[in-house]
Amino acid sequence: MTEKDLRLIKQAFEYTDGSDWNMMKELINQAESDQARQMLKDRQSYLYHKEESFADQL
Repeated sequence: MTEKDLRLIKQAFEYTDGSDWNMMKELINQAESDQARQMLKDRQSYLYHKEESFADQL
């Protein structure tokens, strides 16, 4: 994993609101390693489900 990947992951964890899940697409596109992309996709999924939960859709 590169330094850029680590910065992207750190940035991803600064997004805490459920509605931030959509902003993760740009970070995923910028990731250089498969491992970082997967971690970012996992964070995106978490934020998406958090938004669903707050909207009482789960």
